[in-house]
Amino acid sequence: MLPALAAFIGLEPRDLYAVEDSELTVCHLRHFRGWGMSDAAQARKWTYTAYKGFEAGEPLPKEMSTSASWAKTARVFGVKEEEMRRAWEASHRLMTGPVPGT
Repeated sequence: MLPALAAFIGLEPRDLYAVEDSELTVCHLRHFRGWGMSDAAQARKWTYTAYKGFEAGEPLPKEMSTSASWAKTARVFGVKEEEMRRAWEASHRLMTGPVPGT
């Protein structure tokens, strides 16, 4: 729905989020495509569980962290490889960051 709304008002989906580029996560990139998690997993030809871990910033298995895998994932999401890596790193920081109030 986000891509359709953005197109209707003449913006890019990214323009509808008040998030700094350094804070963009894999989840944001998925939303920009208008995908659910299952859609993203299917587009990348990963299992739902593998994709869910990727989006959550969990440590990547060897086959998901190769240069070729990063390049393919970036193409699927329509972004540059460096942006895809930064988004995963932001997701990873959120997962491993300090718990608020501690």
